[in-house]
Amino acid sequence: MSECNPVKTPGEIQKKKTNYLINKEEIDNRFYREVIGALMYLVVGTRPDIANTVSRLAQFVNEPCQQDWLAVKRILRYLAGTLKLGIFYTKKDKSMIGYCDADWGGCLEDRRSYSGYVFILAGGAVRWKSQKQRTVALSSTESEYVSLSEAVKELIYLRGLLIEIEQEKFSNIELFIDNWS
Repeated sequence: MSECNPVKTPGEIQKKKTNYLINKEEIDNRFYREVIGALMYLVVGTRPDIANTVSRLAQFVNEPCQQDWLAVKRILRYLAGTLKLGIFYTKKDKSMIGYCDADWGGCLEDRRSYSGYVFILAGGAVRWKSQKQRTVALSSTESEYVSLSEAVKELIYLRGLLIEIEQEKFSNIELFIDNWS
């Protein structure tokens, strides 16, 4: 992968998965699992930018197809092009900011939405998550509220942890939601 053509985004706009409509060319699911596991390790540690794409591809570890493998290769090409990026923390900025978002019916297999959030402290991401929602949202507003609820629960936990560690109050923690509903 050292001589690959880097791409600017980890994933492209989701197209309908055609696994069940055509004869699929199966790939070695053991190798696919290993690569997805390695990518999940990166997501948990230092790469929140690939969390959503890896989360979506992880659901196909039992029966990956060529389309899934091409998406994994795209993530690897993205990582090859962004090797010098990282999370940097600064002493001067002690405020916390959170962002959350959701799509509506993003999974074309079961029509469940994806939620995600990221919390930034001292200029760098400290907590992030991207996962499929547990229920099917009946509207984009409901999907956004479910995402907001998950983010607020995490915000309350992080605020308590920071107060316990630093023995000071974090009065104004901003949480932004991308809401077009």
